[in-house]
Amino acid sequence: MSWHEDPLAATAPDRGMGSSHGSDELTITVLAARSGVEPATIRRYERFGLVSRRGEGHVPRYAEGDVERVLRIRRLTTELGVNLAGAEVILHMREQILFLRRELEALRREREIR
Repeated sequence: MSWHEDPLAATAPDRGMGSSHGSDELTITVLAARSGVEPATIRRYERFGLVSRRGEGHVPRYAEGDVERVLRIRRLTTELGVNLAGAEVILHMREQILFLRRELEALRREREIR
């Protein structure tokens, strides 16, 4: 594995389920079906601040990107034995690394243009 590969990359199982509320919004049922994670577990992740609901209203909505996030959390906790506090730190560090990689690539492109 090279330094730029993501060891936490997760792919959602193809279950052929879509959201009836637009391509960006998922109900917890759809999120659970796409990720293979029980709704109660997703709610636990949400209480811990690892997954966030979108918008206001009676039925919580989640973003499409939450499928991959839930899969990452599950991998960290079940396959790698990390607790939820550790998963939070790892995911935050991962986001920082991805941000810095994008910044580095932008700087490289800018240098090439000059």
